[in-house]
Amino acid sequence: MNEKQGRFSLNQGQPANGGRLCKGRFSFPRDMRRPLLILISIFTCFSAVFGWGRTVHYYVNYEAVKAVPEEMADFRQYAAWIASHASDPDKWKSYLDDERFRHYMDLDRYGEYPFKDVPRGLDTLIKKYGRKIVRENGILPWTIKNKYNRLIALMKAGEWKKALHVAAALGHYVGDAHQPFHSTDNFNGQNTDNVGIHFRYESNMVMKYEKEIKRDSNQPLSAKAAGSAPKQPEEIAFNYLIESYKYVENIIAADSKNKKYQESDENKYYEMLWKDTGLFTVGLINKAADNLAYSYYFAWAEAGKPKIPSIDPAELTNVKNRRMWQEIFYDEISGTTAAMEIYDGIEFQDHSHPDYIAHPPVIP
Repeated sequence: MNEKQGRFSLNQGQPANGGRLCKGRFSFPRDMRRPLLILISIFTCFSAVFGWGRTVHYYVNYEAVKAVPEEMADFRQYAAWIASHASDPDKWKSYLDDERFRHYMDLDRYGEYPFKDVPRGLDTLIKKYGRKIVRENGILPWTIKNKYNRLIALMKAGEWKKALHVAAALGHYVGDAHQPFHSTDNFNGQNTDNVGIHFRYESNMVMKYEKEIKRDSNQPLSAKAAGSAPKQPEEIAFNYLIESYKYVENIIAADSKNKKYQESDENKYYEMLWKDTGLFTVGLINKAADNLAYSYYFAWAEAGKPKIPSIDPAELTNVKNRRMWQEIFYDEISGTTAAMEIYDGIEFQDHSHPDYIAHPPVIP
């Protein structure tokens, strides 16, 4: 199967061809004597489709919108809607070519922490390593940059319906950048005998302790403290990933230490995993919300601080009438753009798709 068929691989260790467990191609290992491990890997891959998990993505988007500085208070009316569409980009993987590469960047494939020698410019990185390798290693920082710039353009043009969809998507990618396993080649513990840790950490553990995830303050962020808008959004996105990467070894160590409980006492395993990782996990999630709030504010400021209208949520997603509209998507690797039809949070690139045929686009 080719690279476009999914971000999945069942190879153990570091494949020479760049294929990887979950993130690369869907290929079978040479050693077929480990069927149980294979089944665990398959289950883990398909279960971990939603990045941080829907719960955290919803939380990050919701809290970010609520936390925008006071002068952007009118934006807060969309908190629930933007949160409800926080996981849209995960759905796009089924319809949009190469979407899977936009959700991560394996920093350690380019060097060692703190990754000072990794080029921040996409063109420079491609020139050094080639398009195929750069795509396979993930392009999350430039995805954040492009969604951020797109948000500015839509706000400036007064296209708020589209802007809110892009705001929701931007939140998803910013959230992914604060998930440690979206910054490393050892994204599922496959290199350290911790297979399945991606899902155990970001979904199972977080779901068990989601009530522990709270913000220190319900007060809006300070516009004064925000400083000025970033000149290079991708540099900020790199900083998110580098900060997240610092915790990969901590999570792996906690998983290894508590492995003895996995089969005998699952509740004890997650209790101990949370004890060892919960504090910085909550910190990362809340930092994602704060950074996203500032991204919304900076985008709005860069757009000239236009008046934020009140739009009936039914006009944003009218499932009954299958409302659709065109949105522009940017291919970070090729540098080209394409107009895609958006339907209830999902882009249909393939116009032969049954849902597309049944409900052709209605452009407002």
